[in-house]
Amino acid sequence: MPECSHRSSPLDSDFRAWHDAVYPRLAGHGVWMRGEGLNIVPAREFERRSFRLLIARLSTWRDTADSFPHLLLYALAAGIEDVFPDLAYLPPRPDLRLYAEGNVPWWLGIVTRKAPRAFDMIGISNATILELVNLPRLMRTAGLPERPAERLRDPTVPILILGGANAPAAEILMGEESPVDGIFVGESLDEIARLIRIARDARKEGESKHSVLARMEEIPGFVRTSGGTNHVPRRPGNVCSREFPVNMPVLAETPPVRVEISSGCVAFCRFCAESWWRKPYREIPAAEVVRRARLMKAATGADRVELYAFNFNTHSEIGSILAALRDMFGEMTLTSQRLDVFARDEALRGMLKSLGKTSLTFGIEGISGRMRRYLGKALQDGDMFAGLRSALSGRPRELKLFFIAVGLENAADFAEFEEMLRRIAGMRKAEGAKARVIVSITPLVRFPHTPLENEPAPDAGAMAGILERARRAVMAAGLEHREAMGLNEWRVSQMLARPQCSGAWSVLSAAVLRSDFVFYGSIPGGFVSALESSLGEAGTCLQAGPASAVREPARSERRVTGVVSSFLDKEAEKARLFQDAPMCRGSARACG
Repeated sequence: MPECSHRSSPLDSDFRAWHDAVYPRLAGHGVWMRGEGLNIVPAREFERRSFRLLIARLSTWRDTADSFPHLLLYALAAGIEDVFPDLAYLPPRPDLRLYAEGNVPWWLGIVTRKAPRAFDMIGISNATILELVNLPRLMRTAGLPERPAERLRDPTVPILILGGANAPAAEILMGEESPVDGIFVGESLDEIARLIRIARDARKEGESKHSVLARMEEIPGFVRTSGGTNHVPRRPGNVCSREFPVNMPVLAETPPVRVEISSGCVAFCRFCAESWWRKPYREIPAAEVVRRARLMKAATGADRVELYAFNFNTHSEIGSILAALRDMFGEMTLTSQRLDVFARDEALRGMLKSLGKTSLTFGIEGISGRMRRYLGKALQDGDMFAGLRSALSGRPRELKLFFIAVGLENAADFAEFEEMLRRIAGMRKAEGAKARVIVSITPLVRFPHTPLENEPAPDAGAMAGILERARRAVMAAGLEHREAMGLNEWRVSQMLARPQCSGAWSVLSAAVLRSDFVFYGSIPGGFVSALESSLGEAGTCLQAGPASAVREPARSERRVTGVVSSFLDKEAEKARLFQDAPMCRGSARACG
C-alpha cells in the first residue's frame, strides 16, 4: 500500500489504475473525476510541459461546479507557455472509504490522476472561511508537511499558494506554523500570470523555494506567510485585462458563461468583505462585456450566461448589457441587486420582467433602521418599501430577503422588524401576488479588514436567542423562514476569522485531525466540542466573542486590502454611533 510520508512513495506517481478499477463505485459513477471535456489540456502534455500546476479546491466538485475563479485560473494557466494545469477537489463523503482503502490522497488530479507531490506548485482556491477546516486532512493524505520549514527544505514538496475570495480573511494561516507558503489577496489576472511565470522560470533555473518566494513578494497582493516582509499592498486588478482567457474548461456538464461586469461594490456596508477587500469599484464597459461573452460562448458552446458582479444593477450600463446578452443566450442568471436601485429604475424592472426573471433577491440586512445604520447599509425606509411593493406588483414566483443578526438587537428593533414583516405580507395580499417570500437570517461574522473586525460579538446563547426571536416573527407574519448559517457554523467562522495568536492554526489543525471531521457544508456539535477542548488547552488562541481579546491587526496586514486604516477606524466609530455609511462611485481617493 502507498505510504504518505516520503518522496519515494507512489504519491508522486499516478493513480490511473486505481481510478479505472473503482470509478463505477464513486459518487455519480465518478463523473466528477473523469477529467474529460472541452478546453482541457490532454494528460500526455504533463510530460511535455516542464512546469506542473495543480489547482486544488477545498470542497467537492459538485459544491464548486458553479464556481468561476478556479476555472478561470485553469484557463489562464493553460495559456501560459510550458505550463500544465490540472484540477483537484475534495472527494464526496461516500467516496472517502474507497480512498482510504487504496491509501489514495484526497487531492488527485482529475486529468492525470496524479498526486499533489507530482506537481511543482499547488494553487489552493479558497472560497469560504469554513473550507479551511478541510486543509489539514487534505494535506495529511497527500503527504504534504504542514510546517513551512520542513516544506522549504524538501525540494520535492511543491510550493503551496492560497488565493480566492476568502484569501484576505485567511489570517489564521499567517505565521511560522502556516500550512501554505504564501497568500495572494489580489485579483489581477496579469499578476496571477506573473506568479506562475516566476515559479516556472525558477524551476528551470534550479532556484531554491526561498528565492522563488522572495521574487513573488515583489508582486502586489502576494503575502508570504512565514519569514517574509508582509509589506506589499494589494493593487486593484485591471478588470479589462488583456490576458483574460475565454477557453474555459467544460467538464461533466456545460457550465454557463460567467462574464464579469464589475469588481467591488459602490457601497460601504461595514459587515461586508466585498465592500472593503475589492476597492475601488470598477466597471467593465458594456462593449467589452459583450465581446467577452461572445468569445466564451464560441469557446464553450454554452447557451446560458451568468453576470458576475456583487450587485449587478449598480452597473451604469446594465440595460445595454442585458439587452445584448438576451439576444445571444437562451438563459440568463442574475444574482443579488440593491433594492433601492431596483425601486428607482422603472426601465430596469421592465427589462427584468421581459427576461422572465421570476425570482428576485435583495439584501435588506438589518432588521431595523438602527441596525441598518450600524451595518452601513445605506438603505432608507422609503426606498425599501417602494422596492418591495414594485417587486411584488410584478407577480414574481419568489422573493428572497436576506437579513443579518448583529447581536445588538433590542425590543424596539424587533418591534420594527415585526411591523416590516406585516407590511410585506400585506403588500403581497394587496397585489394579489402568490409569491413565496423567503426570509433568510444570518448571524454576523466580523471579518478582518472591515470596520467591524474588532467589534464585540455576542456569546452563542445570546445569538441563539436573537435568531429564535427572528424566526418566530417571520413565521407569525405568514412568511417562510430560512436559516442561512447555523450557530455552530457561525461560531467556528468567527473563531477562524479572528485568530488571537500565532499558534491558532496549530490549535485548529490538531482539533481537526483528532476528531476526523470533514466539512461538507455543516458543522456538528461534536466538532465544536473538540475545538473548544483544544481552546481550553491553548488559552484564548481562538475566540469568537469579546473584542477586548481580539488583537489589533498590524497596519501592514491592513494595507493588503488597499483601504487606509484611518478610514476603517472612522467607519467603526460611526457604527458605534449608529450612523450610516457613504455610497461611492469612481476613484478610491474620494472614498478613503
